[in-house]
Amino acid sequence: MPLIVRAPGMLPGGRTIDETVRTIDVLPTTLDLLGIEPPPQLAGISLLPALRGTGPFPEESFAEDRQSTDLVALRRAGWKWIHSPGHQELYHLTEDPLERQPLDEQPPQELSARLSSFLERFPSTSGLAVKLDPSTQEQLDDLGYGGQR
Repeated sequence: MPLIVRAPGMLPGGRTIDETVRTIDVLPTTLDLLGIEPPPQLAGISLLPALRGTGPFPEESFAEDRQSTDLVALRRAGWKWIHSPGHQELYHLTEDPLERQPLDEQPPQELSARLSSFLERFPSTSGLAVKLDPSTQEQLDDLGYGGQR
């Protein structure tokens, strides 16, 4: 899905950029366009320098579904690695941009190191138990979500 940015006087018009952008960067970019300093805890970066040609686009992006499948995907340097416990898919996007045939090989060391760093920095919380108070548990039971104890 394309990201379309229109900012007359702030960005050159009519440019098409083939770089992948991250949705996590949309809010910081919008705040930058508005001249608003992003809060320090906000993830992502402003893409304005990259869109103006004065800075790089982010070199990697992560996607994750840690609630149900503990899946993490990493795109970096023309590679895409989808990783979950007991399963992985590796694609070289310059050779297979539509991800039709996963490669039967181990990911490059750089990808492996970056994914390990990400998983260490942001550990999964999918196995954590949540203790509900009796009122909330009763409401869930009434809604048909019993047995979640």
